[in-house]
Amino acid sequence: KEIQQTLLPQEIPRLRGFDIAATSVYCDETGGDYFDFFPCEDDHCSRFGIVVGDVTGHGVGAALLMATTRAHIRGLVTKPENLAEALTQVNSLLSSDVRDTGRFISLFFLMIEEGSPTISWVRAGHDPAILFDPATETVEELLGPGMVLGVEDDYFYQQVDKTIQPEGTV
Repeated sequence: KEIQQTLLPQEIPRLRGFDIAATSVYCDETGGDYFDFFPCEDDHCSRFGIVVGDVTGHGVGAALLMATTRAHIRGLVTKPENLAEALTQVNSLLSSDVRDTGRFISLFFLMIEEGSPTISWVRAGHDPAILFDPATETVEELLGPGMVLGVEDDYFYQQVDKTIQPEGTV
């Protein structure tokens, strides 16, 4: 449990125009809960990724699969041009690992570009993120298609784009 918690971000990022909050409260044992933040590696890039996911089950098996998923995502999406292509690659890698175990991973990956009115995301069977606009006090679920990761190795994910007001909050 202690090692797994060190894999989660220790600081919440600050991104102009957005309020971002995250926490993970574990029960008695380890599990597959996962969230992460991905700043772009390019110095001139203002894109920022947020991932939330959950592996089926509890215990060491779920924790190991979460760590594997984290490693695949970190290896493939640090400079994402297309989130759907990146998650399609992650899914292919994970499917070969978990195909006969009955386990899978639900995931939501959001990409924000500071100063841009467009946000992009891919859903892989996870609950949608919630977009709150304080100017209009409206709440919207960020929906989209997508199967959980680790089930079909040749599944192709789809990216959804949305234009928002810069003062919106995710």
